[in-house]
Amino acid sequence: MTTASLTATQPATLLRRFLTLDALVSGGNGLAYVIAPVWIGDLLGVSTGALVPIGIALVVFGLAVGAIAMSRNPLRGAGFVIEFNLAWVVASLAVAAFNPFGANTIGVVWTVMQAGTVAVFAGLQWMAVLKAK
Repeated sequence: MTTASLTATQPATLLRRFLTLDALVSGGNGLAYVIAPVWIGDLLGVSTGALVPIGIALVVFGLAVGAIAMSRNPLRGAGFVIEFNLAWVVASLAVAAFNPFGANTIGVVWTVMQAGTVAVFAGLQWMAVLKAK
């Protein structure tokens, strides 16, 4: 393999890695919400009625992102993932600011921290998309 062909494949590999990491973190977080909603709800001060649907959505999102990461051309679906992640960040910050679910301090801090994590994923994915084009 030549240096040129190695360079051409590296950005796609980087994008796949960032998408895979996003899929694992999002899906894992969602599974935790679905499997242990009472314990997590007590910790965060949020009802299980809020956590379970969010968990299911995160599992579905994680599966979709994983499928995009494993696809022949992850660039096709990367825009969707980045846009969804950015929407999640905005929604999370609004939830932290207005606290419609009545989260305690740990819950609000958790919401802001996970919004930051998702923002980092979106940024890394965007950087990889730009390098792959």
